[in-house]
Amino acid sequence: HSVPQEVVNTVADQEKERQEVICEMIYTERDFVRDMECLRDVWLNPLTNLAITPVAPRADFVAQVQDIIAANTRLRDTLNKRQKYNV
Repeated sequence: HSVPQEVVNTVADQEKERQEVICEMIYTERDFVRDMECLRDVWLNPLTNLAITPVAPRADFVAQVQDIIAANTRLRDTLNKRQKYNV
């Protein structure tokens, strides 16, 4: 939808499908990062301040989730940058 129709008409069907898959991957990654940030804000941050689980496992869990968020944020940003570069 972001490409003019005259350009779309000149592109092979296989390339159109490839581009659709790439866009879907970018949108899925963006949504996943947003969901993980919500998890962090709603559950993880309060969990760090509550003594409902032992400190060591809780800290390990928090660190793992933060690592996942960081890795996927980098992936999302790299995908967005790469997509803009190809436009």
